[in-house]
Amino acid sequence: MNENQKFEEIISRGMEEYFKRHPRIAVKFGKEEYEKVVESGTAEHIEANLKWFTEWIDKLKKLDNVKLSFENQITLKAMEYYHDINLFMYGAYPLWKKVPNGLAYFQKIIFLLFQRKGPTIKVAEAIVVHLNNLPKYLEEFQSRFDETPIPKVWRNLALEQIQSAPKFFQTLTEVFYNATEVPNTLKNMLQNAFNESESIIQKHIEWINSLSIDENEFAWALGQENFDKLLTLRKLPWDRETILKKAMSVYNSLGKRYMQIAKEIDPTKTFIEVLEDFYEQDLIPTFQEVLEYTRSEALRAKEFINSKNLLSLPEEKLIIIETPPHLIHTHPTAAFTQAPYYSRDQPGVYMVTPPQKKNNFLKRSYTSLSNLLVHEAYPGHHLDFACNNKFAPPSRLLFSDIYRIDPFETIEGWAQYCEDLMLKQGFHKDPIRAEMLTIASQLNSALRVILDIQMHCKQRTQEDAIKMLTNQLRNEAFAKAEIARYTSTPGMNFSYLIGKLLIEDLRREVEEKMGNKFSLKFFHDTILRSGDLPYYLLKEYFDEIIKKELMSQE
Repeated sequence: MNENQKFEEIISRGMEEYFKRHPRIAVKFGKEEYEKVVESGTAEHIEANLKWFTEWIDKLKKLDNVKLSFENQITLKAMEYYHDINLFMYGAYPLWKKVPNGLAYFQKIIFLLFQRKGPTIKVAEAIVVHLNNLPKYLEEFQSRFDETPIPKVWRNLALEQIQSAPKFFQTLTEVFYNATEVPNTLKNMLQNAFNESESIIQKHIEWINSLSIDENEFAWALGQENFDKLLTLRKLPWDRETILKKAMSVYNSLGKRYMQIAKEIDPTKTFIEVLEDFYEQDLIPTFQEVLEYTRSEALRAKEFINSKNLLSLPEEKLIIIETPPHLIHTHPTAAFTQAPYYSRDQPGVYMVTPPQKKNNFLKRSYTSLSNLLVHEAYPGHHLDFACNNKFAPPSRLLFSDIYRIDPFETIEGWAQYCEDLMLKQGFHKDPIRAEMLTIASQLNSALRVILDIQMHCKQRTQEDAIKMLTNQLRNEAFAKAEIARYTSTPGMNFSYLIGKLLIEDLRREVEEKMGNKFSLKFFHDTILRSGDLPYYLLKEYFDEIIKKELMSQE
């Protein structure tokens, strides 16, 4: 065998072992044979997985790298990037023994199966297996925790998440009860499993309440030194101070433009009044029209992308549906679920939730729905994930079950870049309103950068962050929930805006290198076919593709 064949054999065997060790991730990839497999919850299992992954990487690194194809070289570098950050976070930021929601694993797997397949016999059987294994898993999970106090916010967030489980289970029970495909014997087994889980969950809640609490205001923070180490591992071209300065610059300049647009629309009103008028005038009257409009905008967006020659549309399917009753509890507005890698004939699913309360802040307008569709579907996340399924090897798409260590600067950066792209290309029917919404989205993203860095570098308290975000979003409950999430996801939340800025910088560099041979279609196709690489590898990927493209045009 040559080096590439050896590489691919090690990868193939390694991926099967990886899925055995991470059955929930396997299910997310579409490996149905793992739907009834329950992962161990012990610290030893996590440590063994990290050790095994190191050995897997080492086997690949023993090959003659020079003889590997460029694609295999990039894949190996992407795997090393993922593993290096995973190892660092394991030691520096041990969420695995400080976030006490032991039910999270089951909530994720049950939610994933139900979201993807609905109330089928196989899903019911899988849920029964997982619930029957719940006591053993929770015992293993609790063994991770020593006497080290945990952050108060993580304790409170875990209790909030767990206390929502009975309502979710009750909803599932009702849905299965009405499912004609599922036999009564299985329905009864499911009901019994749900009933027995109630006391188990209650004991877990009592265990969480017994844990020692670290009252320090910044007990949850990564810390400035570790934040800088994380940035170094991510190999971004900007350091922490540069990232902050760029975010503040964007925030200030877009804030001025936002006010300017409001004055242009109506100089007699404040920008808040202008925004309220905008939503009132642009409001979609009925939920049925929301669904119909979203579907029609999806078709229009695809036609627009083709007409402007912005990128090569892959073979893909997207269905837009009303959020099923059993998922409303976890999706109060909308949600997108990508097609699984190994079942790519399945469509992506975009769910839209009808308002549950009158006069709530989640009102939907024509322009906001169009902008959201751009971000989530065309040409945003849905096309990105569809291209991953078609063009990228699965070993380039690995992720952690504990840490948010995906290359968000390209994943979320791409979706945010798409909002600006479609606005400037003339997609929106009301460009002034669309610009207001796009600016509002970017202002929120700029604020995320500031809060992410300042909170985890212990420069801004949660209370301050909530006030700052509430002032921006004008919804305190939503702001509290967002800030609670920020406490355990350092480095993720700054990636939206910074990713967009990096992609814009990359576009300028590529255009300069290619001159009159540059096209937006080439640029966008290259990004979408790279497999969501971290930015530094995306640049390397472009250099190789540009070289081939220029040679082919000579």
